[in-house]
Amino acid sequence: MPPTPRSCTFTTPGPTDDSSLQSLTNTEWLLTAGNGGFAMGTASGIPTRRYHGLLVASLRPPVNRVMALSAVAETVVVDGARFELANFRFSGGVTHPRGYTHLERFEKDGDAGSVRWRYRCDTRAGAVAITKSLHRARQQPGSLIHYHVSNATGAPLQLTLQPLVALRDFHGLLLRDLNPNRFTVTPAEASVAVAAQGGATITLAAGAPARFVRHEEWWYNFFYSVEAGRGYDSLEDLFSPGWFTADIPAGESELSIQAVLATGGTAGTHPLRNGSLHEAEAAHADRLSQILASTRHTLGPAFFPGGPLEHHPLLEHLPTLVAAADAFVIRRVRPGALPGAPADRVSIIAGYPWFADWGRDSMISLPGLILSCGRFAEARAVLETFAGACKDGLIPNVFDDYTGAPHYNTVDASLWFVH
Repeated sequence: MPPTPRSCTFTTPGPTDDSSLQSLTNTEWLLTAGNGGFAMGTASGIPTRRYHGLLVASLRPPVNRVMALSAVAETVVVDGARFELANFRFSGGVTHPRGYTHLERFEKDGDAGSVRWRYRCDTRAGAVAITKSLHRARQQPGSLIHYHVSNATGAPLQLTLQPLVALRDFHGLLLRDLNPNRFTVTPAEASVAVAAQGGATITLAAGAPARFVRHEEWWYNFFYSVEAGRGYDSLEDLFSPGWFTADIPAGESELSIQAVLATGGTAGTHPLRNGSLHEAEAAHADRLSQILASTRHTLGPAFFPGGPLEHHPLLEHLPTLVAAADAFVIRRVRPGALPGAPADRVSIIAGYPWFADWGRDSMISLPGLILSCGRFAEARAVLETFAGACKDGLIPNVFDDYTGAPHYNTVDASLWFVH
């Protein structure tokens, strides 16, 4: 069995103080979808960039990206006590709620393609442990937020999950005063669809025993410290259509919210074809394992001088490098294709969270990201993607963020292509 990408883990023994909170907030995580979409945030859960959210989806992969679901605010009520698990920072530097005081552990699973937070809520009757997992669906405009509840109090608890929606261009910010009638809410028993005026629709669906309670409201003045530090606008308002609530019995229980983005005001479909967090994580791990095996075969002992590959000290880092490289290999739709067209062209994204695929960056990074991993058919496909848009001897340096049209504003990208 080849090694798998190692986890990145932060353990916080006891209550989190301001010093450890800052360390957690400075630590960012990223999950990618292989089509330009992603999810991104901090280990503490406090968003510090306009790009931090649980679902950023591409309407025209890998461009025309939408910040769909910014966050979910969780509340636990058990044995007469109330625990809020979310963390947000508002204007003036106010942090509320203070869910980090219940945070025991943050983990990013390299092989599972998920991030996890483990919370502990202590009551007179016992402890409640809640593990929140986020998985970004591959090649689909959806995310799965999964909760595992271990309730040792002997009494039922109430779990409330309140989504905070943006449905905006991922480079922008949402302000309620400029968008007072932006959203249309269509609730159902255990789901809700939120449509942006003239834009996309996000569908949020929860599993049993949750039910949806409609209660439309705005949350104001979220503060993004990294944006402020860079001199950009840094305040945002977010919209909540209501919340999901579930009565959780004592013992072990699981509950999920599926979030998926669609265009044209239509409700989204299931973001995970196999429907299960555990199955989705297993499929992700199996895919990376195949790429890892191909990489080991392609590099071979000759690449690692000084002894057999199996004994080389760099081998332990190979799974992490393979997973990191794979995050930049994406599928895009053909230039000029309509929204919703299949993403059947291979390309390389220039960087998260800002960029799409650029010609210069793709050509420079192709040997390391794709060739060294033995992904030769995809390497050829990347060359064909850019060659197919060649004009007057130039390959595109970038495809437009919104239309996908190629732009020809560099000379050396073509030279890198020849190389």
